[in-house]
Order: sequence, then structure tokens, then C-alpha cells
Amino acid sequence: MASVLALVLALSLCNVYARRTVDLTHVFDENAPKYPLENFGIDSGTFSYFNMTTLAEQFFGDTWIAFRTYEFYEHLGTHMDAPFHFGSGRQYMSEIPPERLIGPGVVIDIKDKAGADPDYTVTVQDIQGLLTVSVVGVDTPSVDPAQNSYIACHTYLQPNDVPLLEYVANLDSIPVRGTTIVLGAIKLRYGSGGPTRIFAFIDEDDDEPNSANELQCTACFVFMIMSLYRM
Repeated sequence: MASVLALVLALSLCNVYARRTVDLTHVFDENAPKYPLENFGIDSGTFSYFNMTTLAEQFFGDTWIAFRTYEFYEHLGTHMDAPFHFGSGRQYMSEIPPERLIGPGVVIDIKDKAGADPDYTVTVQDIQGLLTVSVVGVDTPSVDPAQNSYIACHTYLQPNDVPLLEYVANLDSIPVRGTTIVLGAIKLRYGSGGPTRIFAFIDEDDDEPNSANELQCTACFVFMIMSLYRM
């Protein structure tokens, strides 16, 4: 009972100190956005991206009960890439430290640059002023450009135990800074990735978005707005 009360208290405090809460997650179902695995020579016809089976969905006397089983691809929809995804011997989903799953958020908006040049990639200048990054996220299928065979972000960040977030939703609904990001990542043993519910708590004293050039943080979540992917 004490643990239940503590959880309720923690959630209540979040509501008190945050002016607004934004869900940065796409709905997880068979229509969730997915990366084309054919780029890696994998035939998507040989497996199921998403499958749900209903075991029970009925009344037993006066009691309603429902059970389902799910089969899904780890990197479907809004998801986290565990460091093991591109880092041999690095952290599985179940091994990511909890302190990496909550922290201040920073949004870098490059959609105008990407709109003018579909092959545009993030540069050092785009993230200038950021010191230590806990997690990097994008609203596109991958943190790396599709036209480049050298997947630099994955192959550099993941072996250094930096998780990645892909298909993040609603990034245009949060300010450049002044948010606390909470990641509800699945604690999947041996998982190279998994569906992740992402929340942004907007600080009460933050009224206007700020320029990315003014940002300075010691450990933060960095989100790139590239396409504003919509379902």
C-alpha cells in the first residue's frame, strides 16, 4: 500500500509543477510507422511486424475480463534503440540505467533545412552549445540519413551507451527548452529496442520557446524535428 501511495504522490507532484503534459508517442498497432528492413536485406514478408491475438474478451458472471497476446517487431512505431542495437556487448533494453530515462529536453528544429534539401543531415553547428547528451531522438524513421550507407549516429553513439529514439511524435507541440522528458521504455531482457511511451512535462515558468543558439545543458535529451511525421 505504501508503494501505491508513493506513486500516486509522485504523479500528483508532476501535475502540480508542470503546466502541461504532451504525449510524444504514436499509437502502437499494425499501422504504426516502421523502418523498411529491406535496406538491410531482410524480407519483411517472412515475419509479422505486429500481431494481436485475443484470448478472452467477455463477461464471467458480472466480471468483465480481457486477455491478449502480442507479437511485434522491436523497432516499430515510437521506440527506443538500446545501445546493443549497434553496439556489440553494450546495454540491452533491460540494462539501460533509469537515470537515462528522465531529464531536461532540447528541441532542434531543422525541418526548414530538410524541406529545402531532402538529403540534409544534422551538423555540428546545429547542436552547438550542448555538452553531454543522454538520449538523441528524431521524428523520422532513423537518426541517420537513408542515402548514406555509413550510419554514423548509430555506429558512434550506440557503442558509447547512448540510447536513440525514433518516430517521436508531436515535437512541434513542445518548446525548444523548458521541458522534462520521461521515457516509459519497456524493460525487455536481451532487447535491442522496444516500444517507448514518451512524455514531455512543460515547466510552469516557461512561456515562450527559446532560441536553440541560447541552449546550454550538461545532460539532456536532444530531439530533432526533421519531417514532423504525421499518422
